[in-house]
Amino acid sequence: MKDVSEVLAKEVEARMRQQMARMLADALVGQLQIPGGAHLAMLIGDCRARDNRDAVRIWVARELPGEVEPNAHVYLEPLRQKLAEQLRRIGEGAG
Repeated sequence: MKDVSEVLAKEVEARMRQQMARMLADALVGQLQIPGGAHLAMLIGDCRARDNRDAVRIWVARELPGEVEPNAHVYLEPLRQKLAEQLRRIGEGAG
C-alpha cells in the first residue's frame, strides 16, 4: 500500500506540472502572437484541444521533461524556439 505522503507528493507534482504548462502556454501564445481560434488544435495539440491556447498547453505539457524545475522560466525560451520552428514548418506546408 502506498504511503499517504507519496500519494500527496505525486498529486502536488501533477498539479504543479499542469499549472506550469498553463503559465508557459499563456506566455508562448503572447510572445508568438498566436491568434484565437482553433486552427492549431489538431496541428500541435490533439483532439482534446478546444482552441489554440489549449493546443499550446497540451503541446507544452508533452514537451516538458519528466521531472520539472520549479522555475518555469528555464523552459520558456527553449519551448518558444521549438514552437516557433514548428509553426514555421506548418506555415510552409500550408503555403
